[in-house]
Amino acid sequence: MQQVKLHQRHNRMNKLVGPKYFDEIEKAMRKQGFSLFAKVAIDNTDHRYHVTASVARSTGMFFCIPQRALIIQMVYTESDHDDKLDEMYDLSSEKNGVCGHWSITFHRKFLPTKNIYARLIQQGIYFDDWDDALNALPLYRRWPEEIGGLVYLGNSNYDDNHGTNGAIDAGKLAQLIGEPVWKIVDWLDYNFDELQVTSFPPYYTFPGSEETFWKRFDRKKLRGIVHRPWGSDGLKR
Repeated sequence: MQQVKLHQRHNRMNKLVGPKYFDEIEKAMRKQGFSLFAKVAIDNTDHRYHVTASVARSTGMFFCIPQRALIIQMVYTESDHDDKLDEMYDLSSEKNGVCGHWSITFHRKFLPTKNIYARLIQQGIYFDDWDDALNALPLYRRWPEEIGGLVYLGNSNYDDNHGTNGAIDAGKLAQLIGEPVWKIVDWLDYNFDELQVTSFPPYYTFPGSEETFWKRFDRKKLRGIVHRPWGSDGLKR
């Protein structure tokens, strides 16, 4: 009986996106000039998923640019939640299998305000036009128009490219991320004095997973970018 259960679990996990896709994401992001410094997967064999599902996983990939206060947090969340509901309530709707979506968050620290204003003046932009110039700076006050509705930027973000094995093309996603970032890279500070990292672990989708997450996360590399990360259970200081 135990062997049957293990076999069934293995079959369910095979419904998730394979490792090749995440390898393609890393390669595409590397072509855009970003370095992967941490990758952590949490699935429902580690912790309970927040809704009913027989298979679920959160894969977090964290990228940086050397000597810049920027962390790009990319999280791909998958589950067969809809299928499990169909099974529980005997719904007649068509089975959709595993659905997944990307969540993209930019953690960034711009140069001190006085430095930004001095740079604007060097570019011949003076006080009356500062607001317009800063409003046009990607990720400073606005979401990049280049990405549009495909990836929503902020603290909790997602794209609309759902569906079994229907994940967005790695090269396209990396390009959409790279375009606005390289427009602001010279405006970024060199490191973070501190950074709230509460959202790094999938604490909402996998409650209680913080300790597991930080055991698998390369905290040494994080502290090379952030002097004082804070705000998450399980993060050793």
